[in-house]
Amino acid sequence: MAAQIVVDVRSVDDADARVCLASYIAELRQRFPGGFDTNVSPTDLTPPHGQLFVAYVDAVARGIVGVRFLDAGTAEIKRMWVDPTARGLGLARRLLGVAEDFIATSGRTAVVLDTHASLVEAIALYRSCGYAETTPYNDNPYAELWFRKTL
Repeated sequence: MAAQIVVDVRSVDDADARVCLASYIAELRQRFPGGFDTNVSPTDLTPPHGQLFVAYVDAVARGIVGVRFLDAGTAEIKRMWVDPTARGLGLARRLLGVAEDFIATSGRTAVVLDTHASLVEAIALYRSCGYAETTPYNDNPYAELWFRKTL
């Protein structure tokens, strides 16, 4: 039987969101040569500044993505992560689609994101979903690539 996948809005204080965010941070600390430290305030991912989404596979939280509004026309994808046990199910693509739909509904027409070169799976996903490399739009010390997509 196919896994049941549901994506829901969650608060940054939600227990499932906290577990996913902690797992995201732990994985990046392992994958980045110099470690990782967060640089986005949790309030940036809450209304009216943005939104946080948690993906569930068979009722278990297995992924997360945040949206942060930068200005009236642009939003940023943040904290995109899928549990290693749920990779290959299309969960990241689903999360990205939900985030893009939310951004479009807000009236914004541009999406940006940054990523680290070691996250090759994420880079492949972004490119396959129509994101193109762009010039840096922030000073994130962990970012090595910046992407942009027009909705």
